[in-house]
Amino acid sequence: MNECNIVGFEALLRWPQPNGDDTAPDIFIPVAEECGLIVPLGTWVLREACRTAARWSIETGGDRTFFISVNVAPNQFQQPNFIDLVRDILMETGAHPRTIAMELTESAAVINPMRTAHMLEELRTMGVRVSLDDFGTGYSSLAHLQAMPFDALKIDGSFVMNQDETNTNWTIVKAMTSMAEAMDLRVVAEGIETEFQRSRLQEIGCKFGQGWLFDRALPEADALALLTSVTTGDGVP
Repeated sequence: MNECNIVGFEALLRWPQPNGDDTAPDIFIPVAEECGLIVPLGTWVLREACRTAARWSIETGGDRTFFISVNVAPNQFQQPNFIDLVRDILMETGAHPRTIAMELTESAAVINPMRTAHMLEELRTMGVRVSLDDFGTGYSSLAHLQAMPFDALKIDGSFVMNQDETNTNWTIVKAMTSMAEAMDLRVVAEGIETEFQRSRLQEIGCKFGQGWLFDRALPEADALALLTSVTTGDGVP
């Protein structure tokens, strides 16, 4: 979790409005799920992320190590043709599979554990990395999660954002970090906003993180400029 070492980016979806403001995803995503638009919307996001990754690989001359992480909605992941769709989009866009990571929440992962495990293995065989997102917010069985071939575990930001010098309790984060290491998963802490949080997470042994401390959401051009201006390193989704 070195502030000078970028390992990847997360694709964020926003809905621009005529007044210049953006409608946050926590408002329009539930609407898209209710009206059945989440699957085509998710497909569009995945295709755009792959196109971006392919462009960045060309524009950096292939000498920058990075990935773009994409959140996958439960309904999208449950589509019978999801694996074929991912394979087709990678071929269509020319994106290298190692430049793409997918994030699946634990509540979505355990809808059909056996099928999920099989699909995750297929994605990893392709070269796509997969992360368990928002860990700690669901009610999943650890036995199920242990059998699923994730590459990384992302600790939900709610366990990090409220921690400061006067109100600090890292017990749960320490437990999740230790558990992930025992399962041979790399750990990514979400919601890092202060140097204090970053420092304490490093002391706990969490080597990867994301949050406003490192940067706010950026347009593609600014993200590419950032990627080419700082040190990069092999990371995890």
